[in-house]
Formats: sequence, structure tokens, C-alpha cells
Amino acid sequence: MRNSKRILIAPNSFKECADSSEVSLLIAKTLKEKLSSNLDKYSYQLLPLSDGGDGFLSVIALSKDIQFLKFTIPNTLLNSQITVEVAYSVNEKIVYIESAKTIGISLVPKAEREIMKMSSYPMGLLILELINKKKFGELDFDKIVIGIGGTGVNDFGIGMLSVFGLLLLDTLGNQLNPLPEKFEGTANIVLPEIPNDIKFEIVVDSINPLTGEKGASLIYGPQKGATINEARALDESFIKLLKIYESYGIQRDDLVGAGGGIAAAFQLFFNAVKIDAKSFINDYLYLERAISESDLVITGEGKVDNQNEFEKAVGIIIDSATKQNKEIVLICGIAENIASSEGITVIEMSKFFNSIEGSISNWKEGIEKSIDKMLSSIEMFRGK
Repeated sequence: MRNSKRILIAPNSFKECADSSEVSLLIAKTLKEKLSSNLDKYSYQLLPLSDGGDGFLSVIALSKDIQFLKFTIPNTLLNSQITVEVAYSVNEKIVYIESAKTIGISLVPKAEREIMKMSSYPMGLLILELINKKKFGELDFDKIVIGIGGTGVNDFGIGMLSVFGLLLLDTLGNQLNPLPEKFEGTANIVLPEIPNDIKFEIVVDSINPLTGEKGASLIYGPQKGATINEARALDESFIKLLKIYESYGIQRDDLVGAGGGIAAAFQLFFNAVKIDAKSFINDYLYLERAISESDLVITGEGKVDNQNEFEKAVGIIIDSATKQNKEIVLICGIAENIASSEGITVIEMSKFFNSIEGSISNWKEGIEKSIDKMLSSIEMFRGK
């Protein structure tokens, strides 16, 4: 195996299809089947990625000794109950939460998504339940690490904070429902009370700002079902809320917009330490070393576009592999503003089907077709 070609399989999750672990395993399985007559010529390293979004807990489970704990909480529309898992490391005394499993966009059917009514309240309830278990001696932990990405909400964490006592008040002092549709009428607040005996860290899937043209609402709101008018109204509401917070002396200069603003809420009220995706992937998952030891890097994501300028996982992979002069194959559902060029082969699964929806529902077939195309395109596989 020493002289075998080393293939690094390092995809991010394919939103609304599969997490990065599932995608990695399928790519490896498909390659081994199609190259079965040359098994000794290739070796594979699987490094499923998480930039804080979908698949965060799966990646944690691959690298740490953890146990899964189950909790029942509402969904983001607060109209039904869901069961979620968190990862608990007894040795580290750390609890890991994946926001995509807790307040994720995939948890609510597309036809039912109403951005102005969707709340991060379930995240707050989950954290409160963990805190109570610690308080009563059922769990022993000192830190909660939250992977933030793939959320279906855009509420600046207001729903989450309401669990801890945050109130929104109108000009007459009347209490408002802590939902995005009511933010515009907020004139004052009652501050939440957050326990200070637990450390919080957030792994964020993007480092875009909280507000503005590249902020949480205007960039990611439309992906979650917001109209342009709703996205602009949310952005303006976030700016108003920030000014109210500042009047109480609550402000930070490093706020990020990940998770529909929930990351910023963690920073402001939980004193959370921010870990950007690049640091997490490079330092925690040892990406640079894995790339240096490979001959070919296969990565991928459901949609690849200019969001990678905010250092998303796939952008990090491509940047690192390019600097190390490694050949790259990018398998994705759809690619915008990126095309095949020297050193990188881009394969869009949507082109194998009649629609983007077709590529989502048939993602396993799409991966297989992508592998076929890769094998016919990449020099090291020709003739195999």
C-alpha cells in the first residue's frame, strides 16, 4: 500500500440530503466497488467535514469518546415536538450540540417554513434542560460547544434568550411575542439571566457580519424562505435591537451572523468564544496534514457558490489543496461562480437529473454518476 495513490475524501454535508459522514462513506464504497480490480493501487482516508452545520455531531462522534443523550423539544414553529440528540463527553466534561439538529432548516417541510414565525426557542429550552441536569447532578460538564449552521431560523437568538427571561416590550411597555414578526415594534427589553458557571464555545459555519448587505438576513434569509422585503425588515430589526442592547452596555465588535444571528446572541449574552470553521477544520480535524499526505482530494457540498468567500468548509478545502498543488474533485448538487479549471474538476449532480429537486431526492444515484464522471476525467484513473 506504500506506493498506492492516496485519495482523501473530505466532503461537507449535502443539505437536505445527507451529512458529511454519510456522503464520505458512500463515495468510498462506490470507489472501492468501481475500482475493485485495482484495490491495491488506491488507499482512502475519510475526513468528513463540519463547519458547524449539518453533520457536526457525526464528526465529533468519529473523533471522540462520546455518548448520545436524547431530549424532546418543540420544532422551530413551536407546533409539534421533536427528539434531538446531543453528544456528551464524560472525560472532557463537554456537551456538544448541533444547531442543524435542534433548529435546523430540514426539520420543517419547505411548504411550512415561515421565517417571521420561526423561533430559536427550542435551542434555549435544550440548553436550559442541560443546565438543570448539571444543577441536579445528573450530568457533570463544564462546557457546551455548539456547532452553528444549517439553521432554519433568522431571529437573532431572541427565541432562545426568551427561555432565560428576555422580554421584548413595545412603546407602552406591553410584552411582545418573541418572534421575528414582532421585532419591528420593539422599543425596550428586559434582560435575560444567563448562568455564568458554564463556558460556551460556538463553531460557526460562516464569518459574515450580523447585519448589512452581507449580513445574516440579506444573505441567508432568502435561503430560509424570506422574501426580499422580509429579509430587509429583519436586518433593520437586528440593527434596532443592537442599539437597545448598547443602551444597556451590551456590545461586542466581533459579532457574526451565523445561524440567523444566533451566534451573535451567544456572543453577547453567553460570553461565547467563537471558533471559525477554518480553525476548527484545520486545528481540530488536522486537515492540512491529511491533504499533504494525499494525491487526490475529493470534496463536495450541496450548493457551492460565493458563500465560500466567508470561509465555508469547501472553500477552505479548495484553498488548502490548491496551495499544496493537489488535484481536486468537487462534487456538488449545483455550482455557482465556480467551474472546472486546471487542478480542479467540478461535477454538478443536478446536471444528471431534470431538476435540482431531482438531484436532492436521488442524491445517492447522483454520487454514483459523479464518481463515474470523475473516473473518466481524472488521469490517474484512466484505463482502470
